[in-house]
Amino acid sequence: MKIDIHELKQIVDKLLEWAIAKYGKTLDISDHFYWNVPASQLYNMEREPTTFDVGQLSDDWLELRKLLSEEREPVRHEFVLLATILHALGEIDVNQTAS
Repeated sequence: MKIDIHELKQIVDKLLEWAIAKYGKTLDISDHFYWNVPASQLYNMEREPTTFDVGQLSDDWLELRKLLSEEREPVRHEFVLLATILHALGEIDVNQTAS
């Protein structure tokens, strides 16, 4: 599977614009902890995952926000952190109103 990064950016932009229109400029995410499956097991469909650890959305967000202040250069793992935030956005309570 090949993904055009420019198309991916357009899709993400479109989804975020939709989220702003739906929820407003800020989100209140109440569930801060999540189960994490290690990458070595995440895509192995021949075996069920046996190892889990816990992640925290607030920690992920704190690390991502460091990119805005240019404290460091982006690294590949930050896509994983971003994915946790986007996943939470996709699971947000449908009754939440714009703020």
